[in-house]
Amino acid sequence: MEENYIKNKNEQLDIKAELATEKDWEAYKKLKLLSISGKDKEMMGSTPEQIIEAQARNEQEWKEDLSKDDILVVLAWNGSEGVGIARAIEKDKETELWYIDSLYVKEEKDLRNKGIGKNIYTSILEEIKKRGGKKVFLGIKSENTPSIHVAESFGFKKVHELSDDDGYHLELDLNNKPKDISL
Repeated sequence: MEENYIKNKNEQLDIKAELATEKDWEAYKKLKLLSISGKDKEMMGSTPEQIIEAQARNEQEWKEDLSKDDILVVLAWNGSEGVGIARAIEKDKETELWYIDSLYVKEEKDLRNKGIGKNIYTSILEEIKKRGGKKVFLGIKSENTPSIHVAESFGFKKVHELSDDDGYHLELDLNNKPKDISL
């Protein structure tokens, strides 16, 4: 998988997004736990049970996520520091349907609104397409307008409102995406 880079000399960011491997398990664990238990836990839709379950996972369980064919994890790095994460799960091999169950960029102001999320989306969608994925879906809370706009910029369409949390179910058909979106 090609690494996707963002360089911003004024702000000293040197971001790359790439498919995580077993050697990245500690960064994966740290970012996943931060995403579900940090300031953004409500936006991520985390429950106390999910947090407890994730905190109880051992090293081997984190590594297994990174070696499965039906799970993709992309990490964004600023130098050697993990600053963002996305995880996608293949939901139906026959229909080649994938679900992005999380996409997160650390809360620090100097990291948000810098294109890191777009970089992560590009990497995970490219990898899903390489693995034969045809459709991708995700859920975003309605108050998370920045994430909705980023997803829509990749061609995701709102297909219906989620009944449980005032959010949206969005879908992307990788075969019929807008021509101005390259993957």
